[in-house]
Amino acid sequence: MEAVRKHRISLRLVISLIIILISVVPTVFVSMALVGSAISKDLDSAAIEMQSQVLIMADQLQNDDYINKYSSSEMNAVIDQIADIWDGRVQITNSAGRIIKDTYNVDRGRYNVSEYVILALAGETTSQLDRENKTFAVAMPIYSVTETEIDTSVDEIDGSAEPVYHPVLKGSILVTVDMSRRITSLSQLQNQSYLLWLAVFFLAAMVALLVTIYVFKPYRRLVAQLDKAQQGTADRIEENAYSETARISELVNKTLGRAQALDRSRREFVSNVSHELKTPITSIRVLADSLNSMEGAPVEMYQEFMQDISKELERESNIIDDLLSMVRLEEGNIPLNISEVDVNTWLEGMLRRLSPLARAAEVDVAFESVRPVVAAFDEPKMGRVITNLTENAIKYNRQGGHVKVRLDADYHFFYISIEDDGIGIPEDALPHLFERFYRVDKARSREAGGTGLGLAISKQIINMHHGSITVSSVPGEGSVFSIKVPLEYREKPEEFSEEEIEEILEKEDTELEEEVLRIIEEQEAGDEN
Repeated sequence: MEAVRKHRISLRLVISLIIILISVVPTVFVSMALVGSAISKDLDSAAIEMQSQVLIMADQLQNDDYINKYSSSEMNAVIDQIADIWDGRVQITNSAGRIIKDTYNVDRGRYNVSEYVILALAGETTSQLDRENKTFAVAMPIYSVTETEIDTSVDEIDGSAEPVYHPVLKGSILVTVDMSRRITSLSQLQNQSYLLWLAVFFLAAMVALLVTIYVFKPYRRLVAQLDKAQQGTADRIEENAYSETARISELVNKTLGRAQALDRSRREFVSNVSHELKTPITSIRVLADSLNSMEGAPVEMYQEFMQDISKELERESNIIDDLLSMVRLEEGNIPLNISEVDVNTWLEGMLRRLSPLARAAEVDVAFESVRPVVAAFDEPKMGRVITNLTENAIKYNRQGGHVKVRLDADYHFFYISIEDDGIGIPEDALPHLFERFYRVDKARSREAGGTGLGLAISKQIINMHHGSITVSSVPGEGSVFSIKVPLEYREKPEEFSEEEIEEILEKEDTELEEEVLRIIEEQEAGDEN
């Protein structure tokens, strides 16, 4: 568990990183684009300006006929001045590529066979920015304004040949400028953008810290309250700063309520079990002490006391058996042995076995069957339900009272009602009737031999069959227990196939059709939810 916790990522860290990324990444891309665009525009502007200056210089060289009289001191001074201003190098060649002017005074008299000069001597103007070497080169041809060439080529349209005069190419001018200073100054602009990135990063980090502190403050309070609840020092938590924290508080409070209810139920159950088990033991101890204190008591008294002790031991055994049954039923450790049963015959047999108890209590038990019913259920477990409910109807009835067991069915469920005209059940006791160890009249229940678990076990068995059990009662007039159980046991209750629905709807029974349609609507509503 500790290893898993170490690898968990904090939500605050995730949100902080998101804020930083949202702030820094766009800034980086925008600044890179702006700086790159500024550098490119500056270099392109410088290149255009230099091309314009070289073009002007080439025109001046042509007008001055510099190639033929390159010893012109005025023009040489202009060339040297421009080279100094541009911090570059100017080379002028004749038509053969021989250098006649070099502002560096290094290669004069030599031949320049570079690509720029060759293209310029072919009549092309070239320029190139070498970012790696931080240089910019421009080469242009130089023509003579006094000398021309005659072109007598034939016109392709009419075949006529008229002379065309072209200026004579006399040389080239190559200007190479060192761009390192300009590029260095532009690099400083890029370095300033790095500082901007750093500033944005720290600003975003501060904003993320403040935001997470403010946003997570309610969650920290919520965690503190949860810690108190976990330690048992708080019964509820309240944190309504956000809808999310309010929802969490609501769910946790519901969970705490269920846990508290479960804990109360557990304590009550332990208390009830202790009390129920202690009562027979106390009775046995009193009887045994009474026997020990009586000297020379007649045998009949000993037999009577031993019979009472035997009854208390039997009661103790019944409580333990019912407790084990309840636990196994709730944990699902007792499987259902489903079999097809003739319910009419089965119920008649159950009531026949209870007839001695009814005669002893002077209660009349009647069975009414509306129609033959065949159903699939666990016969022993369902028999325990019917036995328990009928015995209660007999035991808590008045002398000369009546108990009516009625069986009915439709095409999906069978219904058993057990009605008596006995003492009835108070209205405030009805909601608690199926709780474990709950007794309406504790004294009379113990006298009747009840353990207080019969109705709880009965309800659990009915639930296992996906049925329902309800009770209605009027004090002094009697009670009615109603059982509703599917004819066929299914893993999921009230589940129809399409064929079953069509078959049921074809039946000429309007009331049944309405019931089936109601169940279908409930199914559809449940699917939507």
